[in-house]
Amino acid sequence: GTGDGSGRRPARASWSALRFLVGLVALAVVLSLVLRAPRAAHEVTTAFGRVRGERAWWLLVAGGLETASLACNAKVQQRLLSVGGYRLPTPTLLGLTVASTAVVDLLPAGVAPANGWLVEQYRRRGVAVPLAIWTVLAAGFTATVSGLALVLVGAGLAGIWSPAGLVVDYIGVAQNLNDRTVDFRVAA
Repeated sequence: GTGDGSGRRPARASWSALRFLVGLVALAVVLSLVLRAPRAAHEVTTAFGRVRGERAWWLLVAGGLETASLACNAKVQQRLLSVGGYRLPTPTLLGLTVASTAVVDLLPAGVAPANGWLVEQYRRRGVAVPLAIWTVLAAGFTATVSGLALVLVGAGLAGIWSPAGLVVDYIGVAQNLNDRTVDFRVAA
């Protein structure tokens, strides 16, 4: 204890344990990367070796579309936050979007920690927690619906479904999702 009768442990011991744990995790990550590096280097070399000059332009198109996707996601979040009365700059939201997307891609079940982190980042910037949660959920919903639309269009282009069938299926899925939407209102 602290000797003051409160039964609380000193904060210094907690921080020391946390620093030790973070250092241990960092060491494990670095060690695993070093052990995996030779195989990863071979995989990257093999992947880029398969890209021929006449196909390389697709990488530029894909990179441009991914950048546009991240920018649109940031703008959706900016609009949702502005409706709740909060204004965050586009570069800040773009940075948060890129970082949270990296967490989603790098961690197993990364959506949960990425969304939790994103809510915390909004909270640190003065956004009310209910609005932060609503913004993350609504932006995720719009990304899911947009992804579904792209899958259906891709299936149509591949000849799996007819264009009319795609429209009917998309409207049906969107209506089903709309029927299940919960009304989240931010308390002022």
